[in-house]
Formats: sequence, C-alpha cells, structure tokens
Amino acid sequence: MNIVIRTLAFAFLLLPAALGCAHPKVVQGTVVQVDTGTHGIVVRDELPPNAELRFDIADAELNAKPEAGDVVRIAYDQDGSTLRATRVMRLPKPKTPK
Repeated sequence: MNIVIRTLAFAFLLLPAALGCAHPKVVQGTVVQVDTGTHGIVVRDELPPNAELRFDIADAELNAKPEAGDVVRIAYDQDGSTLRATRVMRLPKPKTPK
C-alpha cells in the first residue's frame, strides 16, 4: 500500500511539470516597425527566408524599449495566430573600428 501511495504522489508531482514546461520559441532579427498604440513590433528574422513577424509586446519583459533598426532577440509563445512576446532583449550595437 505504501508503494502505491509513493508512486501516485510521484506521478502527481511530475504531471504538471510534463504538461506545463513548453519552452518558448526564440527569434532574433532587426526591428522593422514599432507600433506603440497596439504594443506591437515587426521584426525581420535573421534566418532565411527572413520572414517579417509581428509580435505583441504588451506583457513582455523588456531590457530596453526597442526602436526601428535595433537588433533584438525575442522569446515568444504562439496563441493561435498571435505571437506573444514574453521577453524582448535589445542587443548591443556593434562598435565601429577606429
């Protein structure tokens, strides 16, 4: 009886972890457009076919406000056809050699 209880307890601990641990997708690219009214940004993916993707950043964690021309890395979840950013990280601009 004791082993059955331990097995069930172990299963109940692992079940939420197995179901709720979907890793967010990540994209890196250049910001093409920022729409402050709808809290959205359009990013051109740096990987071929260089698709332009629109992200909702209303609830995203930002390290800095993205602007057109910035290179960003975005962690996001897909909710139907909506791409909801969970984290937007603006990457440092490369330094030009002197």
